[in-house]
Amino acid sequence: MGLTLAISMAACGTDATPADDSSKDAPEIHPFYVTRFFERIPSVPPSDPKSTAGQIYAQLLPSVGREDLHVAAVLPQLGPEPCALPIEHTQEAIDEISQRAEETRILIINEAHDRPLHRHFVQQVALRVQQIGYVVFAAETFSERIEDGQQPRYARWFDGYYSNEPVFGELIGTLKKNGFKLAQYEHRPADTADEISQYDRADQREEGQANNLMRILAEMADDERLLIHVGYSHASEVPIMSFGGNKLAWMASRLKEKSGVDPLTIDQTDCLSPSGRTVLTAASRRHAPSQFDLVVGHPEIRLHEGRPLWRQENGATKVEIPDGLLSADHRVLVEAREEGQTLDAVPVDRVLIWPGENMHLLLPPGTYELISFFEGGNARNTETVVVKK
Repeated sequence: MGLTLAISMAACGTDATPADDSSKDAPEIHPFYVTRFFERIPSVPPSDPKSTAGQIYAQLLPSVGREDLHVAAVLPQLGPEPCALPIEHTQEAIDEISQRAEETRILIINEAHDRPLHRHFVQQVALRVQQIGYVVFAAETFSERIEDGQQPRYARWFDGYYSNEPVFGELIGTLKKNGFKLAQYEHRPADTADEISQYDRADQREEGQANNLMRILAEMADDERLLIHVGYSHASEVPIMSFGGNKLAWMASRLKEKSGVDPLTIDQTDCLSPSGRTVLTAASRRHAPSQFDLVVGHPEIRLHEGRPLWRQENGATKVEIPDGLLSADHRVLVEAREEGQTLDAVPVDRVLIWPGENMHLLLPPGTYELISFFEGGNARNTETVVVKK
Protein backbone atom coordinates (compact mmCIF):
# COMPACT_ATOMS: atom_id res chain seq x y z
CA MET A 1 0.00 0.00 0.00
CA GLY A 2 2.32 2.73 -1.26
CA LEU A 3 5.88 3.04 -0.06
CA THR A 4 6.56 1.14 3.13
CA LEU A 5 8.38 4.14 4.56
CA ALA A 6 5.42 6.38 3.94
CA ILE A 7 3.24 4.03 5.95
CA SER A 8 5.68 3.74 8.83
CA MET A 9 6.27 7.49 8.92
CA ALA A 10 2.55 8.13 8.85
CA ALA A 11 2.03 5.67 11.66
CA CYS A 12 4.86 6.76 13.87
CA GLY A 13 5.13 10.44 13.10
CA THR A 14 8.90 10.18 12.93
CA ASP A 15 9.25 12.73 10.19
CA ALA A 16 5.76 13.89 9.35
CA THR A 17 6.17 17.38 10.78
CA PRO A 18 8.66 20.07 9.79
CA ALA A 19 11.65 20.84 11.95
CA ASP A 20 11.26 24.05 13.90
CA ASP A 21 13.71 26.04 11.80
CA SER A 22 13.28 29.73 11.17
CA SER A 23 12.27 30.86 7.70
CA LYS A 24 14.48 33.93 8.10
CA ASP A 25 17.43 32.50 6.23
CA ALA A 26 20.50 34.66 5.93
CA PRO A 27 21.24 35.59 2.30
CA GLU A 28 24.44 33.55 2.21
CA ILE A 29 23.01 30.15 3.22
CA HIS A 30 20.57 27.62 1.84
CA PRO A 31 17.14 27.27 3.40
CA PHE A 32 16.97 24.34 5.78
CA TYR A 33 14.90 22.17 3.46
CA VAL A 34 17.32 22.59 0.52
CA THR A 35 20.15 21.10 2.54
CA ARG A 36 17.86 18.25 3.59
CA PHE A 37 16.93 17.48 -0.02
CA PHE A 38 20.59 17.21 -0.99
CA GLU A 39 21.27 14.99 2.03
CA ARG A 40 18.32 12.65 1.58
CA ILE A 41 18.48 12.35 -2.21
CA PRO A 42 22.06 11.17 -2.79
CA SER A 43 23.77 11.47 -6.17
CA VAL A 44 23.91 7.67 -6.39
CA PRO A 45 20.68 5.86 -5.42
CA PRO A 46 20.90 3.66 -2.31
CA SER A 47 21.78 0.10 -3.26
CA ASP A 48 18.86 -1.38 -1.34
CA PRO A 49 15.55 0.24 -2.40
CA LYS A 50 13.81 -1.38 0.59
CA SER A 51 16.17 0.19 3.12
CA THR A 52 15.14 3.29 5.04
CA ALA A 53 17.53 5.39 2.94
CA GLY A 54 16.19 3.84 -0.25
CA GLN A 55 12.59 4.54 0.66
CA ILE A 56 13.31 8.12 1.71
CA TYR A 57 15.10 8.61 -1.61
CA ALA A 58 12.12 7.29 -3.57
CA GLN A 59 9.54 9.20 -1.56
CA LEU A 60 11.25 12.58 -1.95
CA LEU A 61 11.97 12.39 -5.69
CA PRO A 62 8.58 13.82 -6.78
CA SER A 63 9.11 16.75 -4.40
CA VAL A 64 12.13 17.76 -6.48
CA GLY A 65 10.52 17.19 -9.86
CA ARG A 66 12.14 13.83 -10.56
CA GLU A 67 9.17 11.60 -11.23
CA ASP A 68 11.33 9.93 -13.86
CA LEU A 69 13.73 8.67 -11.20
CA HIS A 70 10.80 7.87 -8.92
CA VAL A 71 9.24 5.57 -11.51
CA ALA A 72 12.55 3.74 -11.77
CA ALA A 73 13.08 3.53 -8.01
CA VAL A 74 9.69 2.37 -6.73
CA LEU A 75 9.27 -1.38 -6.68
CA PRO A 76 6.18 -2.46 -8.67
CA GLN A 77 4.78 -4.45 -5.77
CA LEU A 78 4.77 -1.32 -3.57
CA GLY A 79 2.66 0.75 -5.95
CA PRO A 80 -1.03 0.64 -6.85
CA GLU A 81 -2.50 -2.18 -8.92
CA PRO A 82 -5.13 -2.23 -11.67
CA CYS A 83 -8.68 -2.43 -10.29
CA ALA A 84 -11.95 -3.15 -12.05
CA LEU A 85 -14.57 -0.54 -12.84
CA PRO A 86 -17.57 -0.94 -10.52
CA ILE A 87 -20.93 -1.47 -12.18
CA GLU A 88 -22.81 0.79 -9.75
CA HIS A 89 -20.84 4.02 -10.44
CA THR A 90 -21.77 5.66 -13.72
CA GLN A 91 -20.98 9.32 -12.89
CA GLU A 92 -17.67 11.11 -13.10
CA ALA A 93 -15.63 10.58 -9.92
CA ILE A 94 -15.95 14.21 -8.77
CA ASP A 95 -19.72 14.20 -9.34
CA GLU A 96 -20.20 11.00 -7.33
CA ILE A 97 -18.00 12.26 -4.50
CA SER A 98 -19.88 15.56 -4.32
CA GLN A 99 -23.25 13.80 -4.30
CA ARG A 100 -22.18 11.39 -1.56
CA ALA A 101 -20.56 14.21 0.45
CA GLU A 102 -23.96 15.90 0.83
CA GLU A 103 -25.06 12.96 3.00
CA THR A 104 -22.50 13.62 5.77
CA ARG A 105 -20.59 16.36 7.54
CA ILE A 106 -17.13 14.79 7.28
CA LEU A 107 -15.22 13.83 4.14
CA ILE A 108 -11.88 12.06 4.50
CA ILE A 109 -9.63 11.56 1.48
CA ASN A 110 -6.18 10.01 1.52
CA GLU A 111 -3.06 10.30 -0.61
CA ALA A 112 0.15 8.47 -1.30
CA HIS A 113 2.85 10.84 -0.12
CA ASP A 114 4.88 10.27 -3.28
CA ARG A 115 2.05 11.03 -5.77
CA PRO A 116 1.52 14.78 -6.42
CA LEU A 117 -1.40 13.92 -8.73
CA HIS A 118 -3.36 12.88 -5.64
CA ARG A 119 -2.98 16.41 -4.26
CA HIS A 120 -4.23 17.90 -7.51
CA PHE A 121 -7.31 15.69 -7.24
CA VAL A 122 -7.86 16.73 -3.62
CA GLN A 123 -7.83 20.35 -4.81
CA GLN A 124 -10.52 19.55 -7.38
CA VAL A 125 -12.61 17.77 -4.74
CA ALA A 126 -12.21 20.65 -2.26
CA LEU A 127 -13.40 23.28 -4.71
CA ARG A 128 -16.42 21.18 -5.66
CA VAL A 129 -17.57 20.29 -2.15
CA GLN A 130 -17.01 23.84 -0.89
CA GLN A 131 -20.27 24.59 -2.70
CA ILE A 132 -22.13 22.34 -0.25
CA GLY A 133 -20.55 23.68 2.95
CA TYR A 134 -17.13 22.03 3.25
CA VAL A 135 -15.17 25.09 4.33
CA VAL A 136 -12.73 23.70 6.92
CA PHE A 137 -9.73 21.81 5.54
CA ALA A 138 -7.61 19.80 7.99
CA ALA A 139 -4.46 18.03 6.81
CA GLU A 140 -2.29 15.49 8.58
CA THR A 141 0.87 17.27 7.48
CA PHE A 142 0.04 20.77 8.73
CA SER A 143 2.13 22.38 11.45
CA GLU A 144 0.69 24.79 14.01
CA ARG A 145 1.80 27.69 11.82
CA ILE A 146 -0.89 26.93 9.25
CA GLU A 147 -3.44 28.54 11.58
CA ASP A 148 -1.54 31.83 11.77
CA GLY A 149 -4.10 34.49 10.93
CA GLN A 150 -1.45 36.71 9.34
CA GLN A 151 -0.25 34.15 6.80
CA PRO A 152 0.06 35.14 3.12
CA ARG A 153 -2.17 33.72 0.39
CA TYR A 154 0.37 31.11 -0.62
CA ALA A 155 1.96 28.06 0.99
CA ARG A 156 5.18 28.34 2.99
CA TRP A 157 7.72 25.53 3.27
CA PHE A 158 7.23 25.26 7.03
CA ASP A 159 3.44 24.88 6.77
CA GLY A 160 4.01 21.12 6.82
CA TYR A 161 6.35 18.29 5.93
CA TYR A 162 4.66 16.85 2.85
CA SER A 163 3.23 20.23 1.84
CA ASN A 164 6.68 21.50 0.87
CA GLU A 165 6.06 20.11 -2.62
CA PRO A 166 4.88 22.29 -5.52
CA VAL A 167 1.53 20.60 -6.20
CA PHE A 168 0.71 20.51 -2.48
CA GLY A 169 1.76 24.16 -2.33
CA GLU A 170 -0.67 24.95 -5.14
CA LEU A 171 -3.40 23.12 -3.22
CA ILE A 172 -2.79 25.22 -0.09
CA GLY A 173 -2.60 28.47 -2.02
CA THR A 174 -5.84 27.68 -3.85
CA LEU A 175 -7.63 26.88 -0.60
CA LYS A 176 -6.44 30.11 0.98
CA LYS A 177 -7.54 32.18 -1.99
CA ASN A 178 -10.96 30.51 -1.93
CA GLY A 179 -11.62 31.19 1.74
CA PHE A 180 -11.07 27.79 3.34
CA LYS A 181 -10.21 27.65 7.02
CA LEU A 182 -7.03 25.58 7.40
CA ALA A 183 -6.59 23.48 10.53
CA GLN A 184 -3.88 21.24 11.92
CA TYR A 185 -4.73 18.15 13.91
CA GLU A 186 -1.52 16.11 14.13
CA HIS A 187 -0.83 14.39 17.41
CA ARG A 188 2.42 15.49 19.06
CA PRO A 189 3.89 12.50 20.91
CA ALA A 190 5.39 12.68 24.37
CA ASP A 191 9.16 12.55 24.78
CA THR A 192 8.83 8.93 25.95
CA ALA A 193 7.23 7.77 22.66
CA ASP A 194 10.48 6.11 21.54
CA GLU A 195 10.32 3.80 24.55
CA ILE A 196 7.14 2.02 23.44
CA SER A 197 6.38 -0.32 20.55
CA GLN A 198 5.60 0.79 17.01
CA TYR A 199 2.03 -0.45 17.47
CA ASP A 200 1.55 1.53 20.68
CA ARG A 201 2.99 4.67 19.09
CA ALA A 202 0.57 4.29 16.20
CA ASP A 203 -2.31 3.65 18.60
CA GLN A 204 -1.50 6.82 20.52
CA ARG A 205 -1.18 8.82 17.32
CA GLU A 206 -4.55 7.69 15.90
CA GLU A 207 -6.27 8.45 19.21
CA GLY A 208 -4.60 11.86 19.43
CA GLN A 209 -5.55 12.76 15.86
CA ALA A 210 -9.18 11.79 16.42
CA ASN A 211 -9.35 13.82 19.63
CA ASN A 212 -7.85 16.86 17.92
CA LEU A 213 -10.36 16.58 15.09
CA MET A 214 -13.17 16.41 17.64
CA ARG A 215 -11.89 19.74 18.98
CA ILE A 216 -12.01 21.21 15.48
CA LEU A 217 -15.57 19.95 14.98
CA ALA A 218 -16.65 21.46 18.28
CA GLU A 219 -15.34 24.87 17.19
CA MET A 220 -17.09 24.79 13.81
CA ALA A 221 -20.45 26.37 13.06
CA ASP A 222 -23.39 24.00 12.70
CA ASP A 223 -23.61 24.56 8.95
CA GLU A 224 -19.88 24.02 8.31
CA ARG A 225 -18.52 20.73 7.04
CA LEU A 226 -15.04 19.27 7.45
CA LEU A 227 -12.71 17.98 4.71
CA ILE A 228 -9.78 15.94 6.07
CA HIS A 229 -6.69 15.15 3.99
CA VAL A 230 -4.68 12.18 5.25
CA GLY A 231 -2.08 9.67 4.18
CA TYR A 232 -2.83 6.05 3.38
CA SER A 233 -4.57 4.04 6.12
CA HIS A 234 -5.59 6.98 8.31
CA ALA A 235 -8.79 7.06 6.21
CA SER A 236 -9.72 3.46 7.11
CA GLU A 237 -13.23 3.23 8.55
CA VAL A 238 -12.62 -0.18 10.08
CA PRO A 239 -9.71 -1.62 12.09
CA ILE A 240 -7.21 -3.36 9.81
CA MET A 241 -4.20 -5.60 10.24
CA SER A 242 -1.23 -3.34 10.83
CA PHE A 243 1.93 -3.61 12.88
CA GLY A 244 3.09 -7.02 14.05
CA GLY A 245 -0.01 -8.66 12.61
CA ASN A 246 -2.29 -6.84 15.05
CA LYS A 247 -5.45 -4.98 14.16
CA LEU A 248 -5.33 -1.22 14.59
CA ALA A 249 -8.21 1.24 14.63
CA TRP A 250 -6.99 4.12 12.48
CA MET A 251 -8.07 7.74 12.82
CA ALA A 252 -11.17 7.62 10.59
CA SER A 253 -12.72 4.71 12.51
CA ARG A 254 -12.10 6.45 15.84
CA LEU A 255 -13.48 9.77 14.62
CA LYS A 256 -16.58 7.98 13.35
CA GLU A 257 -17.17 6.46 16.79
CA LYS A 258 -16.41 9.62 18.78
CA SER A 259 -18.44 12.00 16.63
CA GLY A 260 -21.37 9.77 15.75
CA VAL A 261 -20.93 10.92 12.16
CA ASP A 262 -20.44 8.36 9.40
CA PRO A 263 -17.77 10.03 7.23
CA LEU A 264 -17.38 9.66 3.49
CA THR A 265 -13.99 7.97 3.13
CA ILE A 266 -12.04 7.93 -0.13
CA ASP A 267 -8.92 5.96 -1.05
CA GLN A 268 -6.55 7.08 -3.82
CA THR A 269 -3.57 4.89 -2.98
CA ASP A 270 -4.26 1.30 -3.98
CA CYS A 271 -5.87 1.27 -7.42
CA LEU A 272 -4.76 2.16 -10.92
CA SER A 273 -7.44 3.24 -13.35
CA PRO A 274 -8.21 0.60 -16.01
CA SER A 275 -9.47 3.29 -18.41
CA GLY A 276 -6.61 5.78 -18.79
CA ARG A 277 -8.42 8.52 -16.85
CA THR A 278 -9.32 9.18 -13.22
CA VAL A 279 -12.33 7.05 -12.29
CA LEU A 280 -14.04 5.35 -9.38
CA THR A 281 -13.05 1.70 -9.24
CA ALA A 282 -13.97 -1.42 -7.35
CA ALA A 283 -12.03 -2.10 -4.16
CA SER A 284 -8.52 -3.48 -4.32
CA ARG A 285 -7.77 -7.00 -3.15
CA ARG A 286 -5.61 -5.26 -0.52
CA HIS A 287 -8.63 -3.54 1.02
CA ALA A 288 -10.45 -4.94 4.01
CA PRO A 289 -14.25 -5.18 3.69
CA SER A 290 -15.87 -1.71 4.18
CA GLN A 291 -12.46 -0.08 4.60
CA PHE A 292 -13.40 2.85 2.32
CA ASP A 293 -16.65 4.13 0.87
CA LEU A 294 -15.19 5.07 -2.52
CA VAL A 295 -11.99 4.13 -4.33
CA VAL A 296 -10.40 6.46 -6.89
CA GLY A 297 -8.13 5.01 -9.55
CA HIS A 298 -5.71 7.32 -11.33
CA PRO A 299 -3.91 6.43 -14.57
CA GLU A 300 -0.30 5.36 -14.53
CA ILE A 301 1.96 8.37 -14.65
CA ARG A 302 3.03 9.41 -18.13
CA LEU A 303 6.22 11.40 -18.60
CA HIS A 304 7.39 13.79 -21.31
CA GLU A 305 11.10 14.55 -21.23
CA GLY A 306 11.18 13.33 -17.64
CA ARG A 307 8.35 15.51 -16.33
CA PRO A 308 4.72 14.50 -15.65
CA LEU A 309 2.50 14.98 -18.68
CA TRP A 310 -0.64 15.57 -16.59
CA ARG A 311 0.72 18.93 -15.41
CA GLN A 312 1.18 20.08 -19.01
CA GLU A 313 -2.34 18.90 -19.80
CA ASN A 314 -3.56 21.11 -16.93
CA GLY A 315 -2.02 24.32 -18.27
CA ALA A 316 1.66 24.25 -17.34
CA THR A 317 4.20 25.28 -19.98
CA LYS A 318 7.62 23.71 -20.48
CA VAL A 319 10.25 26.33 -19.57
CA GLU A 320 13.91 25.81 -20.34
CA ILE A 321 16.29 26.55 -17.46
CA PRO A 322 18.84 29.31 -18.24
CA ASP A 323 22.44 28.11 -18.44
CA GLY A 324 23.44 30.57 -15.71
CA LEU A 325 21.46 28.56 -13.17
CA LEU A 326 23.17 25.26 -13.97
CA SER A 327 26.53 23.78 -13.06
CA ALA A 328 28.91 21.48 -14.89
CA ASP A 329 30.32 20.20 -11.60
CA HIS A 330 27.56 20.19 -8.98
CA ARG A 331 23.94 19.21 -8.64
CA VAL A 332 21.62 22.18 -8.45
CA LEU A 333 18.10 22.57 -7.10
CA VAL A 334 16.21 25.05 -9.28
CA GLU A 335 13.02 26.62 -7.93
CA ALA A 336 10.49 28.96 -9.52
CA ARG A 337 8.38 31.39 -7.44
CA GLU A 338 5.88 33.95 -8.55
CA GLU A 339 7.43 37.40 -8.72
CA GLY A 340 7.16 39.12 -5.36
CA GLN A 341 6.90 35.98 -3.23
CA THR A 342 9.40 35.57 -0.42
CA LEU A 343 11.91 32.74 -0.19
CA ASP A 344 9.77 30.87 2.34
CA ALA A 345 7.05 30.32 -0.29
CA VAL A 346 6.65 26.80 -1.61
CA PRO A 347 7.76 27.16 -5.25
CA VAL A 348 5.42 26.74 -8.18
CA ASP A 349 7.88 24.17 -9.45
CA ARG A 350 11.30 22.81 -8.55
CA VAL A 351 13.67 20.33 -10.12
CA LEU A 352 16.89 18.72 -8.94
CA ILE A 353 19.41 18.52 -11.77
CA TRP A 354 22.56 16.43 -12.03
CA PRO A 355 25.56 17.83 -14.01
CA GLY A 356 25.03 17.44 -17.73
CA GLU A 357 21.28 16.85 -17.52
CA ASN A 358 18.77 18.75 -19.62
CA MET A 359 15.61 19.19 -17.53
CA HIS A 360 12.89 21.86 -17.65
CA LEU A 361 10.38 23.56 -15.37
CA LEU A 362 6.59 23.36 -15.67
CA LEU A 363 4.97 26.76 -15.12
CA PRO A 364 1.61 28.37 -15.86
CA PRO A 365 1.60 31.85 -17.46
CA GLY A 366 3.13 34.52 -15.25
CA THR A 367 6.37 36.17 -14.16
CA TYR A 368 8.73 34.08 -12.05
CA GLU A 369 11.95 34.45 -10.15
CA LEU A 370 14.12 31.39 -10.72
CA ILE A 371 16.72 30.54 -8.12
CA SER A 372 19.28 27.73 -8.18
CA PHE A 373 20.95 26.31 -5.08
CA PHE A 374 24.29 24.58 -5.64
CA GLU A 375 25.09 21.42 -3.71
CA GLY A 376 28.08 21.56 -1.42
CA GLY A 377 28.27 25.33 -1.13
CA ASN A 378 26.44 28.52 -0.37
CA ALA A 379 26.28 29.83 -3.94
CA ARG A 380 22.92 30.52 -5.51
CA ASN A 381 21.97 32.30 -8.71
CA THR A 382 18.74 33.97 -9.76
CA GLU A 383 17.05 34.97 -13.01
CA THR A 384 13.61 36.26 -13.94
CA VAL A 385 11.49 34.66 -16.66
CA VAL A 386 8.12 35.55 -18.18
CA VAL A 387 5.85 32.71 -19.29
CA LYS A 388 3.30 33.89 -21.84
CA LYS A 389 -0.11 32.41 -22.51
